[in-house]
Amino acid sequence: MTMQRLFAVVILCLYAFAVRAAESQTFAHGGDARVDGTFIQAYKAKWKITGRGKDGTVKDGGTWSDSVQVAKLHDRDVLRRAQVWNYGTGTETFVNFVDRKTLLPIITEFTNTQGIYYRFEYSADGRVVRYQRSPALKDDSAPYNISDPMEQGTVHLDVPVWDFNGGMFGLLISAFPLEAGYAAKIPVFPLVEPNAHPAWVDFSVSDKATVAAGPGKSVEAWNVVANSPATKEVMRFALAKEPPYVIELRQEWQGLDWTFELM
Repeated sequence: MTMQRLFAVVILCLYAFAVRAAESQTFAHGGDARVDGTFIQAYKAKWKITGRGKDGTVKDGGTWSDSVQVAKLHDRDVLRRAQVWNYGTGTETFVNFVDRKTLLPIITEFTNTQGIYYRFEYSADGRVVRYQRSPALKDDSAPYNISDPMEQGTVHLDVPVWDFNGGMFGLLISAFPLEAGYAAKIPVFPLVEPNAHPAWVDFSVSDKATVAAGPGKSVEAWNVVANSPATKEVMRFALAKEPPYVIELRQEWQGLDWTFELM
């Protein structure tokens, strides 16, 4: 085979692979029937967070606790999820109310030790969002001024969206079909800069593997990679269809590879 023919064959193979990858990715919309969270039950879990650097550096990231309750909110079946990251010198708390079946957001709330606060409330049809949040800092070192007014606004969305970055993370993805080769791109609310146009998160499911699920326990879980361009995050999950659903998480941050391991 000449070099020219070999080059042509390689190009054709790469093109075919790209076409298959594009065809395999589902563009899901808020309320998509393929998403069903009714299998999610109440649970409590805690992860130990450890950061590791390429130079052998190991850093304790504290703990991440997570609890989900099945509840009623205005005669609507919902999941209430509360998560707390305790990093030793402070905490960050996420609280989410979502529709139990569709996992569409109803309320998203965040607070931390430094006094940052935000709350987003979604209309029943998922088209309107009201929000209130702490004013943006001029820079990372600037302290909050109690006299600065809270930011408030209403956003009319182009399409119904999910909440990924505001606290649902891997639990949201667990409600999608989990099978080898499945991939999807989903609209999520742009929390950083609220506006009518959704941000997008894409994820892909590769294979199933046995992973540690706490002391003396292991489960079969799906390996999933989620990419959030709006927040510049890439999360690697091990997800299962049994509590606590998110079995493991790995994420690069501040030059370290952070691992969330069930305690």
